[in-house]
Amino acid sequence: ASGNTILFGAYGTGARPVINGTSEDHAMLLSDQAYLRFDGIDFAGASGASNESVRILTGNIAFNDCIFRDSADYMGVGCWSVTGGAIHDLTFTDCVFRDNDWTGLYIGSDTAAAGPYNCIVDGCEFDDNGSNANFDHGCYVAGDTIVRNCTSHNNYVSGFKLNDNGAGDGTFAPQLYNCYSYDNGEDGIIVTH
Repeated sequence: ASGNTILFGAYGTGARPVINGTSEDHAMLLSDQAYLRFDGIDFAGASGASNESVRILTGNIAFNDCIFRDSADYMGVGCWSVTGGAIHDLTFTDCVFRDNDWTGLYIGSDTAAAGPYNCIVDGCEFDDNGSNANFDHGCYVAGDTIVRNCTSHNNYVSGFKLNDNGAGDGTFAPQLYNCYSYDNGEDGIIVTH
């Protein structure tokens, strides 16, 4: 429940915990879970086709000071549902998305009919994501997602891509504040409708 968030992280001092993906699956898949928080974990990528380091199909999840890296055939983190309604209340704070084959962080849907909503990306770094011209952005967000105080560089296509999926009325329009984008393959920021 909302008052009983479960926290995952390191105990004591020492190296950052690493959760590895495999050739068959993600490092972590969250589909029916909620009210979870992950602090200081390194999610190392999966090597199988279409496997993100972390796939999120639910809401009420928070990541703080985590690393999402080395997804060999897909995204660092993929948060997606058809209408977007299942993707809500996600928070990524002070995280690093690095060396993923496609996009570092993807928060979106096919239609944006119901979201994503209440998602925040704050103080994150997106570095060296992408290897082809499909989803190759440091950070791709749609819906009611706020991206602020982030840096995106050395990505294959763009640093940031914002897409309102044709909503146009501002209901589920992503927002970008106080971010810095440089040395990306094509664009610093892409805004599409």
